[in-house]
Amino acid sequence: MEAEPKKRAFFTVGKVVLGLVAAAALGVGSLEASEYLESSELFELERIEVTGNLRASESSIVHLSGIELRDNLMALDAEATARMVEAHPWVAKATVSRRWPRGVELMVVEHEPRVLVALDHLYYANAKGAIVKRYSPGERESLPIVTGLSRDEIETDEGESRAKLLLALRFLEELDASLGGTAPRIAEIHVDTAVGLSFTEPDDTTRVVVGHPPWGDRLQRLDQVKAALEARGVTASTIMLDGQQRKDRAVARLESAL
Repeated sequence: MEAEPKKRAFFTVGKVVLGLVAAAALGVGSLEASEYLESSELFELERIEVTGNLRASESSIVHLSGIELRDNLMALDAEATARMVEAHPWVAKATVSRRWPRGVELMVVEHEPRVLVALDHLYYANAKGAIVKRYSPGERESLPIVTGLSRDEIETDEGESRAKLLLALRFLEELDASLGGTAPRIAEIHVDTAVGLSFTEPDDTTRVVVGHPPWGDRLQRLDQVKAALEARGVTASTIMLDGQQRKDRAVARLESAL
């Protein structure tokens, strides 16, 4: 029984819009038509829908948009509203669409964090090396932490620090490509200009030094080294996969017995 009144209301709105658009096209009362559309109760907002958000809360997106219920849909500046939503640190792109006759949809594409970067605080960075936002206590992202950079470096240099961060991201890509499902989980990647990269795994104090790229062959030796150490019943404090004397060898520095 409710469908019929809604159908009549939508039909009435359609007739009003078509009539006013036709009048504007003929140059007859176009200003009056525009003023009517932007003040008519027929276009008062009843629904604000947010889509595409995983990390950004719906309430924060709506707040940034400045849109409120009972605003006039015809008076909405979609492009300006999208720019305001994109001020959210998680939002990479926003699109605002009218949903006639009384709705609006705020569609967002969020940044995908790839690592946390240890500066003066922890910051999220995406796969392109762009700093997204500061980590907030309580957020539960399980991501590798990149160390060896400073906030001053990131803010003041002309690309060297960004290159270091991109190197760490490149390593993660090569790790997945080389080892696939057997790739170790990374807790920390340390970047050092002289030594290159090293990493640790969760709940493991052994630091693995992989040096400068390319890393593929060295990574293939990691499982062999771990298996050899386990067979001997010893634990290494450091495993160096980038042997300077013999590139096909790895060196393990054993933990000192207490």
